[in-house]
Amino acid sequence: MKKALLCVTALCLSVLLCSCWDYTELNLRHIATGLALDQGKEQTYLMTVELMTFEGEKASSRLLQAEADTLDACVAGIVRQLGRHPYWNHAKIMLIGEDLFEQDIIPMLDWFVHTNGFSLGLLIAQVEQAQAREVFESTAGEVPQAISLNLMLDDQVSFGEIPSCPLYSLYNAMLTKDAVISVPRLTLTGEDSHVTFSGMLTLEGSERRLEP
Repeated sequence: MKKALLCVTALCLSVLLCSCWDYTELNLRHIATGLALDQGKEQTYLMTVELMTFEGEKASSRLLQAEADTLDACVAGIVRQLGRHPYWNHAKIMLIGEDLFEQDIIPMLDWFVHTNGFSLGLLIAQVEQAQAREVFESTAGEVPQAISLNLMLDDQVSFGEIPSCPLYSLYNAMLTKDAVISVPRLTLTGEDSHVTFSGMLTLEGSERRLEP
């Protein structure tokens, strides 16, 4: 928990140091820490955005959702609810639901790669046996869930237990014939819906296989 709080503090300081915003503007700034994408109930996409907001000196997280047939329309729905555009560049992780991974995700990845504001280093993970949004909904607290998940995956990568899967790597692999790439899989376990690492989803051309 201390490590997560330290990361939140560092994130806040990075926002302050990399621009000329004053204190008032920081309070009005809504920083996206992570996204979840699922197949919508009535339309193509359900986008869930986790935001870190500031009230005085206190940081907290909140979730906003929008469902639409295009990602542009999903973002427009988020903006309407928020009253302004979120600051996307600090988003740490994008969770993609199992149902979307069964489809052609290249157009979706292409949108994120070519839309200004999103980091190409955004980590990708698949959520299995649940909707991706449920992972963000599973834990409420001062530390954004996306930052905790990012730390969990970073630990796995640092110790060589799993390969990293940033947005640009997944996008390039999907565009390259016979390229092989592995995506971390997350699942919710127990009555408290604890998030755990459950293995890798390996993509090789049109083939998909689960690995421990």
